[in-house]
Amino acid sequence: MNASSKPLIRFKFDVEKLVAALCFFASRTKGLDKLKAAKLLYFADKYHLVKYGRPILGDTYFRLDYGPVPSLSLDIMNEAVSPYRLDIPQENLELLKEYLKVDLEKRHPLFEAKTQPDLDVLSESEVEALQETVKAYGGYSGARLIDLTHREASWKKTGKNEQIDYRLFFEGENNASPEALEYLESFREDTELVFALSAPVS
Repeated sequence: MNASSKPLIRFKFDVEKLVAALCFFASRTKGLDKLKAAKLLYFADKYHLVKYGRPILGDTYFRLDYGPVPSLSLDIMNEAVSPYRLDIPQENLELLKEYLKVDLEKRHPLFEAKTQPDLDVLSESEVEALQETVKAYGGYSGARLIDLTHREASWKKTGKNEQIDYRLFFEGENNASPEALEYLESFREDTELVFALSAPVS
């Protein structure tokens, strides 16, 4: 179960940032299949969240057997590998295919960059997070990344197949910024206020 009884924090998913991040990883690492991509996205989001108070993608993470998984990002990657399985907006797939191709000849299909990532859709701090993620984890295999994510509080303290509380990304992180956690909580409060004001009066 989630460690916190507070409402889960949600962000708006940004497919342009997902494609930019995948293209960044594909152009700077080897063997980028869905599993490795999901793990690198997790570590990049975590880096940015604990330092700056918000993730890059705005995705919703779930605790699955192979570690924390960004669910919307995984849906898009699944559809790119095996079309017509999911109801994914066509424009999202077209954007991914503009920057990436999928090598289906491999046992595990690999994402390969067709061009350089569009860094204009990312902030300087988000590019920093991607760079540091490649530096720290880009050379690891999928199996090694699974092992590392199984050590994360976000995985260990969340029930099977449950949504992960973003607050758990901060647990055990000695270098996490206190201001980042405060910003995260203030974002939650602002979001709840907007929702309350927009809810219909009964």
